[in-house]
Amino acid sequence: MKNMKNMKNMKNMNNKIVIGLIAGSSSDSLILKLQNLGYIVAAVFGDENEPGNQDADYSLITDLKDTDSIIDFFSYLSTNYILIGTGHILAINLIPKLESAGFITNLNFNVCDLLKDKINFKKKLLELNYLTPDFFEASSYDEYIKQVHKVILPVVVKSHIDKTQPVKVNTLNELNDAVNDVLLTNSKVLIEQYIAGNDCTVAVVRNSEGVRDLGVTYYSKAKEYNLKGFDNAYSTKLSVTLEEQVRLISRELIADVGIPSLVRVDFIIEDQRIYILEVNSVMVTGFTGSAYPFFKARNIDVAKIMVDTALDIFKIDEV
Repeated sequence: MKNMKNMKNMKNMNNKIVIGLIAGSSSDSLILKLQNLGYIVAAVFGDENEPGNQDADYSLITDLKDTDSIIDFFSYLSTNYILIGTGHILAINLIPKLESAGFITNLNFNVCDLLKDKINFKKKLLELNYLTPDFFEASSYDEYIKQVHKVILPVVVKSHIDKTQPVKVNTLNELNDAVNDVLLTNSKVLIEQYIAGNDCTVAVVRNSEGVRDLGVTYYSKAKEYNLKGFDNAYSTKLSVTLEEQVRLISRELIADVGIPSLVRVDFIIEDQRIYILEVNSVMVTGFTGSAYPFFKARNIDVAKIMVDTALDIFKIDEV
């Protein structure tokens, strides 16, 4: 068993339940919350520099494509429950493999797979009659050229599976360059209507008690990440009526799609029109996450909620 620490202590777990964790940028907070509840944490890290690596009770550092080593690691530590703590595509792809091996995870692979694919998810939104910015897709440059006449600049260029960061472009030359950049990553390109509106996000919990939202959080990913072209991105408080509408839409969407656990729905509002941008199937709850301070300012402990929701899905009795 390579790259694993503290194996000499394995027999001293005092019959405590071992929770597996597929780690990522949220690992620091999730490990702490699980340990504070009395659980032993066995974490798999794709990179030794990921937060929490020194805090896990047991850790394995390996490529997340190394399914056999990951399954052996969790089996050796006799864990039945695995919390997927990152939305990385390799972590999502592990879900069916882990479940086939008999482990219980906190997520639904089919739903996560849908949310990860921005193009398919936007099609699902339209199918369910939700408002989302207009778009078209292309899987090759030739296919893009055949459709470029549809473009009304400015637009936003995205990779359909987050291989690149979104870019707002204002000219045809910028558009051509941005499309090429995406296609070079071997992903489809999503060309989306630019909405010059007010960004906000809503965290939503779905567990055995139903669906509830955590209120509107005024956060703009474009602003916080300094995304190229989004110089005028902003997030300011909505009216009480609009807030209620945004919250209702977020709850209805999570119920309609059957999304479990704790997720974040990103919106942009322009002229009273509420557009859904995307749903993050795994919220970043780490102490260094860009949205973390916004939730902390509202006294919302998203890491604790993520852990509590996972434990509810696992149906574990209290330690």
